This record gives sequence, structure tokens and C-alpha cells, in this order.
Amino acid sequence: MPWQISPYAIPVALSGLLAFAVAQVLWRRRGRPGALASMLIMVGAGIWSLGHALELSTDDLSWKIFLSKVQYLGIVLPAPAWWVFALRVNGRRCDRAAIAFLATMSALVVAFVWLNGWHGLIWTKVELDPAHPY
Repeated sequence: MPWQISPYAIPVALSGLLAFAVAQVLWRRRGRPGALASMLIMVGAGIWSLGHALELSTDDLSWKIFLSKVQYLGIVLPAPAWWVFALRVNGRRCDRAAIAFLATMSALVVAFVWLNGWHGLIWTKVELDPAHPY
């Protein structure tokens, strides 16, 4: 797999590493209201950022597609976590049915992304544009 150092990937990778560092701090404070939900938001941001940085650093189409799929794990993780965070910080109880619904929708999006080769609903056409390397 040919890798290239992209000037665009460096700040994106640093933001991903920072998100994981913040998630680690939040894990140590997990007893506070909203800390676990905030940690999940940061983990999602870290997966998304590092996946994007790696995607920017390769010119192999199959790796770019794979890394785009990995990024969706980080893209959908914050959706239910934001909702739980808002409730917990405001001192409200989390409705398990709503959390399950949001988690199910997020899981369905990830499933659609990973099975895109069968249905083409997420990406209809995937190709590299040599005129625009990034």
C-alpha cells in the first residue's frame, strides 16, 4: 500500500490524537454526570479524525474505501452519546427505549456502509480523481 505524507493529514491526525487523550481523561472521571457519554463522543471524533488522516495519506482506492468505512464507526457513535450527555448533564433519566432506537439507527447506517457493495445506496460510484490528489 503506497503511503504519502499529506500536509492536510497532519492536523487531522493531531485532532484525533487529542480526542483520544480527552477521552482518556474523561474515563478517569467517569463517575461524573455525562462523563461516559462525553468519552464516547471523543472516541467517535478520534476514530473519525484518525481514519480520515489515514485516508488522506494513501492513494490506493481500496484502502481509501476501507478507511471511509472505518470512519463511519466514529461518525455514528456520537449521535446517541450526545443525547445521553444532554440528559445526564441536566439531571434527567435516560430513556432506554430512545437510546436503543438511536443505537439501532446508528448500527443500521454502519451496516449499510459496510454492505455498500451489494446495494450501492451509500456510494453509487467510487473512483480516484488524479487531478485532485486530496
